[in-house]
Amino acid sequence: MVKRAPEPTDILWENLGYTSMERLKKRLVSNFAMLVLIAIGFAIVMLINWAQDRVKHNIGQGIYVQLLSLLSSVTIFFWDLLSAYVIKFLSK
Repeated sequence: MVKRAPEPTDILWENLGYTSMERLKKRLVSNFAMLVLIAIGFAIVMLINWAQDRVKHNIGQGIYVQLLSLLSSVTIFFWDLLSAYVIKFLSK
């Protein structure tokens, strides 16, 4: 059976110099790095939430709870920026 050739823009020309095993290794390293990054970010946010619950239990609802909430949001924002940078770095 004859298949139509892909368009030249559909071919990843820079990948032609790598074997399938090399591409697989790079993909596994990238996926593992992102998994570790996501796990660390999750742990940080969970730690902040734990601290927030402790403050609520010991002190009650107040400014410290709101500050920890803000810290959690800012952490997620910067962790998202870091993830984007790491993805761009690993894709090169």
